[in-house]
Amino acid sequence: MKGNRLFLAAEDNKTVEIFDLQTGKRLHSVSGFDAPHAIVYFPENNTLLVPDSGCEDGLGGYIRVVSLESNKITNSIKVLAAADSAGYDPDTHLMFTDTGGLEAKMNYTVIAAIDVRQAKKVNEIKVDSGRVEAIQFEPSGSKMCANLGTKAQVGVFDKKDYKLLTTWPVPEAAENVPMALDEGSHRLFVVTRKPGKF
Repeated sequence: MKGNRLFLAAEDNKTVEIFDLQTGKRLHSVSGFDAPHAIVYFPENNTLLVPDSGCEDGLGGYIRVVSLESNKITNSIKVLAAADSAGYDPDTHLMFTDTGGLEAKMNYTVIAAIDVRQAKKVNEIKVDSGRVEAIQFEPSGSKMCANLGTKAQVGVFDKKDYKLLTTWPVPEAAENVPMALDEGSHRLFVVTRKPGKF
């Protein structure tokens, strides 16, 4: 909001697009991606961290670091292929992104923890699910939730110990993807694709 910018991962175009929020005008197009997905903006370094799939080129995935001074990729952090969803936890200055899984021809997923200040991978969580989506954090606590899409479950993790604490079933549904946490009301909202339910 401070810079009046909107950042868009244009997956099929293999770019990250930067727009002016007030005018809607495109300011910059950042190239060099295989398939960009979620975007984390880190204002302290004026950078974007963007999971880049790596499935098309077969070389594996990356977290691309984009400088908003030059509007170019300035660093790449190696992760497994199929880097996709991401969430940023301001409490720990860590970005968590899911990698691996079915798109990478693996039957499990690895959530990579990236220190955004140093732009490096600091830990991993192996998850027994072919797809992980929608990473959300409990702002006042240490819990992290993520959809385990092939298990019809929500995984509850300790974001500081990198451990799975428990799983919550999502009954009579499959492909749970979007998620939103309303911590004040102690509610977690999950949307499923099969069937389409909220």
